[in-house]
Amino acid sequence: MMRPQRLCSSLFSLPAVIAVLFIVCIVGCGSPDAASLSGTVTFNGEPIPDGSIRLTAQGGIDSQGGASPIVNGSYEIPTSGGLVAGTYKVAINATRPATPEEIAAMKAADDDEEEEDEEGEDESEGGAAAETVIKKQYLPKQYNQTSTLTVDLTTGANTKDFDLEP
Repeated sequence: MMRPQRLCSSLFSLPAVIAVLFIVCIVGCGSPDAASLSGTVTFNGEPIPDGSIRLTAQGGIDSQGGASPIVNGSYEIPTSGGLVAGTYKVAINATRPATPEEIAAMKAADDDEEEEDEEGEDESEGGAAAETVIKKQYLPKQYNQTSTLTVDLTTGANTKDFDLEP
């Protein structure tokens, strides 16, 4: 049986302390190039009330990118969001409830697609659409689908405001 004094000295041996410090540093410190991004997004001078922003890494940087909801014009991707210093492509989406005319146009487009469908499958959801609010993307494609927006991040905290025009 070990004496209490010997047990404590074996638990706190130099190699054990070094290993614990190494693990703490790897887990707790994160990437040395970690970056965060926050700011505001406006469209036609007004804050976007409901949307999202997505960053996609460019130029071979080792990052999966990041994303954040936009709420009342503000967004924030914290350091823990996976961003590192480098250049990112930015895609911004904003939605609003569709008008009855827009819903009718969407349904007409869906009906045209169903007529062209070779299998003729019925893709209706049994009336669930009446309970669901249909939202429409209202930003031009140049800010999302075919975005040319970019942002260059440095290590640490970054701020970028996006003032989008129609």
